[in-house]
Amino acid sequence: HTELITRRTKIVLGKMQELGKISEDDYTKAVEWYQKAADLGDETANKNLEILNEDINANSLPEIDFDVKAFKHRVDNLSKYCYDIKDLVRAIFKAVYGIGLDELNGNPLEDSMNEALKEVRASYTDNVCVTDYSKEANRQIYMIAYYPYYIVPAYQIMTKYVVPLLKKQKGYLPILKLTYLAGGPVPELFGTALALSENNICDNVKVEVYDTEPGWFQQQKITRALCKSLINISDFKLISKFDFSKIASGADIFIMQNLLSHIGSKDDIKDICRQIISSTFGKTIFIFIDFNYPHIKLALSEICQRDFLNKVNASLIYDHTNETAIARHSDPPQELLNKVFTGQGCIPRRNNKYYYVVIQSNEIEIPF
Repeated sequence: HTELITRRTKIVLGKMQELGKISEDDYTKAVEWYQKAADLGDETANKNLEILNEDINANSLPEIDFDVKAFKHRVDNLSKYCYDIKDLVRAIFKAVYGIGLDELNGNPLEDSMNEALKEVRASYTDNVCVTDYSKEANRQIYMIAYYPYYIVPAYQIMTKYVVPLLKKQKGYLPILKLTYLAGGPVPELFGTALALSENNICDNVKVEVYDTEPGWFQQQKITRALCKSLINISDFKLISKFDFSKIASGADIFIMQNLLSHIGSKDDIKDICRQIISSTFGKTIFIFIDFNYPHIKLALSEICQRDFLNKVNASLIYDHTNETAIARHSDPPQELLNKVFTGQGCIPRRNNKYYYVVIQSNEIEIPF
């Protein structure tokens, strides 16, 4: 009886958030409450989540003053993996905080951003990272301090390996399904969109983002707005409850960036990768990207070995762990360097090195 009351309470709270009866119209909180009720087994909450996802797809996206094509040109011609992100950061800053960087001077926002940055940075000091992204301030600072650096890896890997492979194997697709695990605001989606644009691979893109933190809705809208001129996203879903053994089913491309650094041992990493790769029957292309921690490099290297690939019925496309780790390098605008990226542990993300692997599952013939 108590559990039934709890479920109903959470459904009501979710509906009130959706309608803006508690505060402003807040889809993020509505998703959270509906998901909590759904986790308790309530079918009404599940239906409400489906309806809300449809509404999210129909909801308007923010206008972002940013030249996407000019950015793509810079990325195409970058030298030594150093590229200019200043105009991108300015555009994202305004979309996230509602003011321009020129309005930051003397604003109390300076201190709150710095505090959030310290908290997030501190969570990344160990080999296993535990970051509290249930806090809006932490999600917001992520968009400035991390997001811009996680676009280009996906773009370059897609351009060099995945797009040519898709063209060769599948030709033209009416719908391309993209799946992201632990995607948060999915900067990788923007990188993917940059790679897909002008390649005439598909009409529409369906996106599924799996993340146990459902609060990224507003930040994901920024990503979708950046992608708007590049690809047509016909369906976008955020899924916060999932099973690794089913997660990649039906996906054409599966991307996981910087999740492995949140997992403990090498064997745990390999087990999760095994479940994910084994979860599809089609020719899904898997991209795993992560930091150059020793246990991560070793785990990525081992999932590229023949014994592991045979067990998951997959083929190796590219193993980058045998090479020097790639470093991302770029500085944010000077205003942020002066006002926010100050103090111990708050320096910009310079020369973060990472490895990646690209694997494709083999199609399984199902006897009839």
